[in-house]
Amino acid sequence: TPFRRKLVHQSVADLYPDVLTESSQESEGEYLRDLVLTRLGREACEEHRAAKDAERNARELAEIDTAVGFRHVVDAMIAAQKPIVGHNCAVDLLHLVDKFVSPLPSSVVTFKHLVRESFPQIYDTKRITAAAPSIHALFPATGLSAAYEQSCTGVLASTHVHIAQGFSQLLDVETATGAHDAAYDAFMTGTLFARARGVEAARQGADAAATSPPLASFANKINLMRSDGCFDLAVDIESQRVGRSTRIRVYELGGGEATDAVVAALRARFSGAQIDWLGDSACVVTLPEDSSATSDEVLAAAQTVRESALAEDYASYVRRITALPGDPGWDAGSAGGAERSRKRRRGDDDGGARSAPSGDEPSARTCTVL
Repeated sequence: TPFRRKLVHQSVADLYPDVLTESSQESEGEYLRDLVLTRLGREACEEHRAAKDAERNARELAEIDTAVGFRHVVDAMIAAQKPIVGHNCAVDLLHLVDKFVSPLPSSVVTFKHLVRESFPQIYDTKRITAAAPSIHALFPATGLSAAYEQSCTGVLASTHVHIAQGFSQLLDVETATGAHDAAYDAFMTGTLFARARGVEAARQGADAAATSPPLASFANKINLMRSDGCFDLAVDIESQRVGRSTRIRVYELGGGEATDAVVAALRARFSGAQIDWLGDSACVVTLPEDSSATSDEVLAAAQTVRESALAEDYASYVRRITALPGDPGWDAGSAGGAERSRKRRRGDDDGGARSAPSGDEPSARTCTVL
């Protein structure tokens, strides 16, 4: 056995320091091995053993280095103290800190300090394309793949992006097949940031009053889904109020292409609004804080495409569908579906069966209120 072989090697070295022991294997995969003893002299044996120890140590260090893996990339990023760029990267940032910097603290302020010490500047291209005044109008959709493809056209494409040596093959990848691959997503995100920054730099070049670097106001502002606010890493407060402004649930849209048509009409009518699908036949419209539009205007815009469309305040909708019997606003008709959804997520409905939420019934992710 390996243990017995090691015991023999050590015993011979102690009793006969001028004898060298080596294992000999007749064929690959053979379990039994021969032990070869050679009398070389004390000094030669010591040199041979030292060389073997050095070889083994180098091999073990190489194995450790391989196991460390992405840790080296994160260490290099922290050491460089350069800006980093992500797309809709709030969750990515939490995992990055938790896995490579420190366990997530209970304090928001402590978390922000940890992030800023490691990564002084973070840019979120989702936030930039959704909220930068000079850029938002150029992006009808702000999902990564759609925004990247848009950046390859018109004025955005005038900013040339240099590809690092050895990565030129990324230019030949179709977005549909490359999306969600880590390397290709990083390529799309970096390209999107460079081109958005190029547009902003051109705008500032024509503005004599502009003194700050392009997009500097978006540093450390991380996008929050289903909100027109952001998570500001530069603000050292425990509780940050995220702007809600007007959030309206528009429903009874017909599903499929009918819902597509309503969403397109709403995007065309309300520039700067964030519109998220909610099930197959509903959506949530989040208007910017400076918008003067009302829920009646949103409903009217939806009804120009779908006369049967309805609308309600989103906060009221969430309270209603998550209410339990006895809670204020409890409505058996609307809350029952949410209760069944909660049972499904717990796995305690009849027979333990699990099924997907139907139609306009929100899932756990959909009901999240930031």
